[in-house]
Amino acid sequence: MLKHLIQRLLDSRTTPAQAAHSAMPSSSYVTVTATAVQAWGEMAKGVAPFDGFVRASARASNTSSNIRVTNDTATVFAQSEGTATGQTQGVFVPVAKGDSWSVYGTNRDNPVVRVVKAIGGGIIFFFGGLCHA
Repeated sequence: MLKHLIQRLLDSRTTPAQAAHSAMPSSSYVTVTATAVQAWGEMAKGVAPFDGFVRASARASNTSSNIRVTNDTATVFAQSEGTATGQTQGVFVPVAKGDSWSVYGTNRDNPVVRVVKAIGGGIIFFFGGLCHA
């Protein structure tokens, strides 16, 4: 029995391609309430409910605008500068479950903020959810 279990674990090793695929965004997401801003300010913030990405987009309300998404826990961010009124731009950062994140911007309206779940898998998938992370 133990030999069979060990062989099953060896046969189920994750390949680099499988690991890369598991880190990709899925079609599952949570939309977060976000606020339009004129002066530099916070548009949304939260805590990641799962591993994935925080994605934010908003329309530039004038030619001097930007939007920034920050993983506050890991201190990484992505930012985009707007150069044309009406231009919609989006940025995203990866987050781990429990990471705090925030979205800031200036001169942005029609914001859409989503926390997008990573595809995932691995040992939890292999054992059908019997193991919990």
